[in-house]
Amino acid sequence: MMRPMFVEFPEDRACETPDKQYMLGDSLLAAPVFKESGEVEYYLPEGRWVNLLTGSVAAGGKWQKETHDYFSLPLLVRPNSILAVGSCDTKPDYEYCDGVKFCLSVFCEGAASSTEVTDLNGKVVMTAHAERKGETILLHVEGGNGNWSYEVLGDQELSVEVVE
Repeated sequence: MMRPMFVEFPEDRACETPDKQYMLGDSLLAAPVFKESGEVEYYLPEGRWVNLLTGSVAAGGKWQKETHDYFSLPLLVRPNSILAVGSCDTKPDYEYCDGVKFCLSVFCEGAASSTEVTDLNGKVVMTAHAERKGETILLHVEGGNGNWSYEVLGDQELSVEVVE
């Protein structure tokens, strides 16, 4: 679940040294704040990353410096990713596919991504696949109970077409 940056980005030499940030799964980059002042520095690999908490977009390939309070931290969604966000924030055990929101993060032309949603036993009950073609993201979702939604993250003016 938690991976050092160099494991996820072996071709990026700048990812060899950061030891205070990590990938959480394959779609989220987390950079915890360790200073009382709230200052944090972290490295973003190439691409356009979206802060999941604020919606702001940051260009990768360089170091970032920000100040955060007790209620925030750098939590960035990897480009060309689908992030399945559950609908319940009061307990850990619920039907994950019920009300799930698929967050589509800065899809580049021709990029494709997939994600799976499991039940409480770890069995895959829902899959989502997205691919950008021109100014449209084609989204195909299988399984689940039909109670799901999507959101395009970042500043892209793309339309989403749900395909059967």
